Amino acid sequence: MDELAKRDANGTTPAPPKLKVRIGLRLIQLSATLHVLGGVNDLLMQRLQPFHEAFLGYSSGAVPSASARLVLALLHALGAALIGGGVTMWWLAGLMRREARQDVLWLVAVLSLCLEGSVGARMLQLGLVFGYIPLGICLMALLGVACVAATPPAAPGAHADV
Repeated sequence: MDELAKRDANGTTPAPPKLKVRIGLRLIQLSATLHVLGGVNDLLMQRLQPFHEAFLGYSSGAVPSASARLVLALLHALGAALIGGGVTMWWLAGLMRREARQDVLWLVAVLSLCLEGSVGARMLQLGLVFGYIPLGICLMALLGVACVAATPPAAPGAHADV
């Protein structure tokens, strides 16, 4: 086949399936890593940050201790969920690579949407501009899912060299 026959309708040469899978898996792994790092950051937070206090309508150090403990407990719970979700996404990406299991792609999408996607959307609803960070992490995972899903399923072990 000549080079022109290999081009798609837009006149571009499509990426080989292994490259799409490799890129998709790397995006999922990077997103999973960022899930875990965000969770560790939330778990390590020992006091409210100035933007938390400002959002709650208090000046620095004026938040009632019960309210501060509640907000920190919620942040720590979110951090634990992010770590668990990120580790699970890493494990699923490994399963996809080792066994060419595309049936687990929906799990990665749901995990990312429920964790980073919902957090980012809610942060933006509350007027917190840095909500774009978790949304970006979620979109990274969804792009990775789309890359892997766009390739035909292969035999088990076919992506082991990816």
